[in-house]
Amino acid sequence: MDDKGAPLSGANKYVLHFDKDKLPPVSVFWNMSMYDEKQFFIENDFKRYSIGSTTDGLKTDPDGSVTILIQNERPEDTSNWLPAPTGPFNLTMRFYGAQTSILDGSYRLPGVRRVN
Repeated sequence: MDDKGAPLSGANKYVLHFDKDKLPPVSVFWNMSMYDEKQFFIENDFKRYSIGSTTDGLKTDPDGSVTILIQNERPEDTSNWLPAPTGPFNLTMRFYGAQTSILDGSYRLPGVRRVN
């Protein structure tokens, strides 16, 4: 679901934005994976099925924040792009080496925001 409670669909464009110093607090790594309704990876020509702290070339914004683009249309800069299908999809966030604020629920993952 997006931040408004609507199902995710590749017919829309989304962003997941982490403010500076608000990335998931982990000691190992975090990643977000995209799945279909049967929990299988969704095939795409770019061959990217997840994105996260270990993604080669992941870029920070000029202010130190990180914005992940979740959309079907290939953006000009693919560094922070997670390719979406044309239809419905699910996202799963994983935290490896989750720190206390994740475990006790005080860390809140930002919502996936529709931008069109």
